[in-house]
Amino acid sequence: MIPGLAFSFVVAAVAYLVARLPGLKVIGPLAVALLIAMVVKGAWQPPAGWKAGFTYAAKSLLRFGIILLGVRLNLDLILGAGWKILVLDAGVIVFGMLFFAWFSRVCGLEEEMGLLVAIGSAVCGASAIVAATPVVRAKEDQSALALVLCTVVGTAFALAFIPVQAALGWTPLHYGAVTGASLHEVAQVLAAVTAVPAALDVGTVTKLVRVLMLAPVILVLLWHRRRERGAPTAGEPRVPFPWFVIGFFAVGVAYSLLLRATGGVAWLKETGGWMLFAGLFLMTMGMAGLGMMVDYSRLRAHGLRAAIAFTAGWFALLAFVLGACRLLGL
Repeated sequence: MIPGLAFSFVVAAVAYLVARLPGLKVIGPLAVALLIAMVVKGAWQPPAGWKAGFTYAAKSLLRFGIILLGVRLNLDLILGAGWKILVLDAGVIVFGMLFFAWFSRVCGLEEEMGLLVAIGSAVCGASAIVAATPVVRAKEDQSALALVLCTVVGTAFALAFIPVQAALGWTPLHYGAVTGASLHEVAQVLAAVTAVPAALDVGTVTKLVRVLMLAPVILVLLWHRRRERGAPTAGEPRVPFPWFVIGFFAVGVAYSLLLRATGGVAWLKETGGWMLFAGLFLMTMGMAGLGMMVDYSRLRAHGLRAAIAFTAGWFALLAFVLGACRLLGL
């Protein structure tokens, strides 16, 4: 196990350095680590004994990282978002989950891959895909493909939003709501609203509300999968309960309450910053392990269809967001 974990650690450290380069900040270290590992896997086959370390990183470390990522939730900020933002995000998630699941079937994707496309697009990108992978029992290559496409598609549209906003002259309220409700990752939203600083708060809050909804969405997905599969036969494992998602929510609630109780003292904020860094680094190690277990034959077989589902489906999601914002007066 140790060699595989050590390799994942080195790739994660390199990814953090590479992600600081100009133009790569919006992509982030998670996607960079995944891409580095996939390139290495394509050029070099590691010893069989390393697989245990890659598996531990891709499963256990990723889940520990998601738990620590709960410190990113600011419940006071989210609760103050207002009913319009809450309604907008709830609509986006319901529409996104149903539409992407259907559209993925139209594109000929396997059900597991379709659900990863749906939750990554509708909720919060990479974190949602990682959280949903064990629940839908997706394979490593399906998860890796969804993560890569989620990052590439989301980053491209985040950058495209900037000239579109300049051309159409959207108000900061409208621009923040649209980017926060349609883009996959928090980093992508921040990149998109940089050109319009007045849209920063709206965009951030709109996106964080979707992040907060990760836990209930995963639990509903778990219920759906268990109901769909029925009672397991002898020797067949049950769909695993995602305890790490409960941990993610619990950490977020506890940290928010501590911030409120202490008035946001400096040492607590610093602790939260280190917890966020640790969570992201563990997830980056997990991405490295995931990339080293990719099956390239399956990627070639499903890559184009998954790319179509992510890209064309996102335009449908954007159309829904624009219509919802018009109805809500955002």
